[in-house]
Amino acid sequence: MRPKPLRSRDDLLALVTPHAPSAACKRAILEDRILVLGSFIAPGGFPQLVVSVTSYHGRTWFIGLEIDEEEYEFRILYPKSITWSQWTGGRYRKNEAYDGDYPNTFAKWRDDGVTHTTETPPCPGSGKANPNGRSH
Repeated sequence: MRPKPLRSRDDLLALVTPHAPSAACKRAILEDRILVLGSFIAPGGFPQLVVSVTSYHGRTWFIGLEIDEEEYEFRILYPKSITWSQWTGGRYRKNEAYDGDYPNTFAKWRDDGVTHTTETPPCPGSGKANPNGRSH
């Protein structure tokens, strides 16, 4: 697939929405129950952008975009867990899609050696404070 350039969180979400693995996941995306986790190094060596989608009832899905920037193509992945030690947000670009919604928290998890987790910070609209003060 040939996506348009990813310049923002909205561009990323526009690419992810049609690839929701279920109707409940798509509904959660449309309700903006999404966290952009940012950029990771995928097994193929390409950057992978991952979003976490949480339903009203607490079910969580991870949707990843593996991006081949030279060929300007991507493929969809559905990771089962997150390997924070491979998080690369905030290192190469100042692009909110690559940094994720909570870059300070994610950098701490990477630096603390958190390897695999299915836990993410609270979803927007949950009433809990954003640790970085970043607005969506």
